[in-house]
Amino acid sequence: MNLKYRLFVSDIDGTLIGEDRKISEKNKNMIRLYRQLGGQVTLATGRSYLETKKFIEELGLELPVILCNGAILYDPLQDHLHTVTCLERNKTLNFVARIERMLPDVDILIFTPKAIYTKGMNEFTAEGLDEEGFTIVEVNRLVEIPQENPIIKFVIVKPNVEKTVVPHLQEQPEFDELTVIQSADFYLEVLPLHTSKGKAVVQLAEEWNIPLQDVAVIGDHLNDLSMFEVAGLSAAVGNAHPSAKKRADVVMPSNEEHAVAHFLKHYVIPSPSQYKSRTAIR
Repeated sequence: MNLKYRLFVSDIDGTLIGEDRKISEKNKNMIRLYRQLGGQVTLATGRSYLETKKFIEELGLELPVILCNGAILYDPLQDHLHTVTCLERNKTLNFVARIERMLPDVDILIFTPKAIYTKGMNEFTAEGLDEEGFTIVEVNRLVEIPQENPIIKFVIVKPNVEKTVVPHLQEQPEFDELTVIQSADFYLEVLPLHTSKGKAVVQLAEEWNIPLQDVAVIGDHLNDLSMFEVAGLSAAVGNAHPSAKKRADVVMPSNEEHAVAHFLKHYVIPSPSQYKSRTAIR
């Protein structure tokens, strides 16, 4: 069977997995069928490698996986982590210290390839982390983060970050020198400038000689919009951020209703002649 969409890229949280943080059997079965038909599959996530490892192994992925919103690529076949870009250490730590003074009630998590560092976090933040297989290190001072560990990104955690955090950051001189993207209602990620899932998808497609119009993607939040912009077909899950739904080509059922399986079955695997429009499914 000749597939129109030869590469499928899925977000993880809020998209591929449910509230139980597991991939449903329906999603796994449709991914398996798509691959049997010749499709290539990978993931694009804000998670680090160790947070993502179980899903990579569960799906038996072979293509490079996009991690930390494009800042890291992991090659499962070579078992190799490639840091695409990282933040400048001293500038980042100074910026974080200023944010702590400006917004004392937020939690800040600093991501390196092998651990998350924090000066402390509340119960809300802890519950939002998938700690399986990952190291969270609490330090008294951020300068205690080992010099040899590059800072990939930092995350500001607070409910409704779009209103409670973003306006304050927009006033800072560093704002235009960084990529600041919301990946959940309570997660604001700060990465090196021009870092995105979409840029990583473009790189991956070029390396595998897959035209971008042959790429299908699915996601749920603002950090997925860059993928929507470059892919031939984009889908937002039913529980997605309003902006994601508006920008996607099609809207699927929610992540709890096996959105990935639905997208693959009804849009990605069939020939385009089997559907004449991209009317959203709501």
